[in-house]
Amino acid sequence: MANTSPGYAITIRIEGTASKQPVSEITQAVTEAGASITALDVVESFLEKVVIDVTCNAID
Repeated sequence: MANTSPGYAITIRIEGTASKQPVSEITQAVTEAGASITALDVVESFLEKVVIDVTCNAID
């Protein structure tokens, strides 16, 4: 299996409806895709939506 690399670092802005555990749901999806999360920032949080920036090292 290939390793993640800082050479493939990406930042993704995710916007969606607020759930009880938006951060854990995003973390699970990103790590299941094979990326290593290096930063996670909640940009906006409202009753009806949440905006989160996820920075991660990906694989080729």
